[in-house]
Amino acid sequence: MAARWEGVFFVRMLAIAVRVTLMGWPTLASAQTPAATEGYFGSVSDHFRVSLEEVRILGEWRLSPDEIPVVLFVASRAGVSPDAVATLRGDGQSWDDVTRRFGLGPVDFHIPFTEDISQGLLARAYDGFGNRPRSTWDALRLRDQEIIALVNIHFLSVQMRVPPERILEAVERTKTFVGAHRDLGGP
Repeated sequence: MAARWEGVFFVRMLAIAVRVTLMGWPTLASAQTPAATEGYFGSVSDHFRVSLEEVRILGEWRLSPDEIPVVLFVASRAGVSPDAVATLRGDGQSWDDVTRRFGLGPVDFHIPFTEDISQGLLARAYDGFGNRPRSTWDALRLRDQEIIALVNIHFLSVQMRVPPERILEAVERTKTFVGAHRDLGGP
């Protein structure tokens, strides 16, 4: 009888783990609270001029909350529906492949920083930007985390009226853009 209950417990725990993975929820280490995510989604809604409900629906896809601004950025720049972008990403395509499919490239994501960023999250990307003429930036291949970071840094910088360097510092400290938004005083 005890073995049967252990089996039921194991199946339930496995089902919960699968649901969490498929929903794209952040790891427990990032400790994103529902209130922090809701505040972040509110800022995403305001910035991209879409309803909060649409942002929440996108949040139900197999994407992290930090990816929702990328979906909306690509959709607005490419003139396609957010669902089309989210579907490709949800099917496992890299952000670089998704953005290129819709005619966007590294030049569309570049942010001018006033400080040197030779370390951290964007060091590799900015080394690539700095080592070649702007006209050849589209040959660069950006990693998923670089595209997510560039879109979020730009959006949060504009939305919160904070220099991009402060956003970058906050995300390197908190490990998520939801956390950076919360730490910088977002609703």
